Amino acid sequence: MEEIRKKRGCGCGCLGCLIPVLVVAFLFILGMYIMGVDDENLCEDRPSAVSINIDNAGSEENAKAIYDFFITELDATSQGAAGPMGCMDFESGGFNPAIENPSSGAFGLAQWLGSRKEDLRSFAAENGKEMSNLSVQLEFLKKELENPYYAKAKAALQLTDVHEAQHQWLLWFEGLSQDSSQWHSEERNARADKWFAKFGSSDPISGAAMENAAKGQLESLSAECASASSGNGGDILENARDLLGYFSYSQERRTQLGTVGSPDKNGFADCSSFVWFVLTKAGYKTPEVPWATPSMTSDARGSKQYLQEIPESEAKAGDIIVVNLGAGLGNDGHTAVLAEDYHGTSTKIIEMGGYGADSVHEGQIDTSFGYLLAGDICFARVVETPKDI
Repeated sequence: MEEIRKKRGCGCGCLGCLIPVLVVAFLFILGMYIMGVDDENLCEDRPSAVSINIDNAGSEENAKAIYDFFITELDATSQGAAGPMGCMDFESGGFNPAIENPSSGAFGLAQWLGSRKEDLRSFAAENGKEMSNLSVQLEFLKKELENPYYAKAKAALQLTDVHEAQHQWLLWFEGLSQDSSQWHSEERNARADKWFAKFGSSDPISGAAMENAAKGQLESLSAECASASSGNGGDILENARDLLGYFSYSQERRTQLGTVGSPDKNGFADCSSFVWFVLTKAGYKTPEVPWATPSMTSDARGSKQYLQEIPESEAKAGDIIVVNLGAGLGNDGHTAVLAEDYHGTSTKIIEMGGYGADSVHEGQIDTSFGYLLAGDICFARVVETPKDI
């Protein structure tokens, strides 16, 4: 019996023999419990369909989040990520996911419009977030790229040429393959170069050099615009520039601009009351109450009490462009001061509303007037010389 016991192990059931078994069982049960708790926590913290959790932080922070999203979620190359970023930077005024074009209603990083904008709104609601949330817009963009319609845009993310990636994204995601007037390739490429230099270069020294070169290119473009904007606008253009950064956009409170002698930077204006204020401040005869775009065109073509229509070929810096679609009321009309001699829809303007910041800013006819350019376009010049004020 002793020999059999030795061969089979101790079968006496003593405590010394049971301890190892109990320890193993306890550790097994404890491990299962911990795993169960972890699984429960994981279920509670599991993200929704929006896999990232970032909101609007600022241009630099948003840019880094967007670049990382392209790389990790869309398997983009560094060049393939930077190219589309050049487009987004240009379209959204520096990666502002809450930006909305007052004229067209285009919204967000990619300036979604029409049914795409409504799809974005629905997607945000489904995920319990605002449509201005950066995470929502990136995940919605990812969802759009799953549609075969955007196959060429998705392919752009795999390219190894920054400028080509920017161009292909512009053509096939933003849908501008048939409208070269809105490409603005030089500026989009410069912005794409900037972000590739900052995030995509593995050589810090080379990256810094590239970033400085891209910055220099953007500054050069800005200087060219400033030089081109020096035309014959005189006092009108000067007064318009003096108001850059002033006011907040509001159609309802459009007359709360302060006085000519003391403009209220925190006041309110819309496109037409801003132009009215500029001409009034410059000393020209204007109506007592700020006009609207339909009445501006009516006066320029009719009584010519304040404005007179001129051919587009004669439009100079300091002249006014007025566009009305249909009746031209509300969002169906827009007006601005030409910041340079007219040379097509890429001509620079100074405006309130349109496309860009929620204050007086510089813009461009095509991006600011957008779909309104299908309506009635009137170029106008003030009727009389300035009077003393």
